[in-house]
Amino acid sequence: GDPNLRTVNVLCFTQQSVTFLYLNFNCVSTKNNELPINHDCSSGIRSEIDYLSHWHGKNVDSEDSKSHVAFPSTRPDNATCDDANYL
Repeated sequence: GDPNLRTVNVLCFTQQSVTFLYLNFNCVSTKNNELPINHDCSSGIRSEIDYLSHWHGKNVDSEDSKSHVAFPSTRPDNATCDDANYL
């Protein structure tokens, strides 16, 4: 992550990949990209991290440690990858 990040860009898959699920088993649990402020989390908070899940099938690492993997095409928690370079 970026320790200097101060605003969330909801279109950025890297930022979408870290979420918090505000648990309330008595009503609706909600998922958000920010830590809860003034939310009913009476049943707890679950941190969720979606890792880059598509691999190009060649190297187990790359110079930048990320170009050999990719997020799915539509959102980080979806299994679909439209890029033919990745499995």
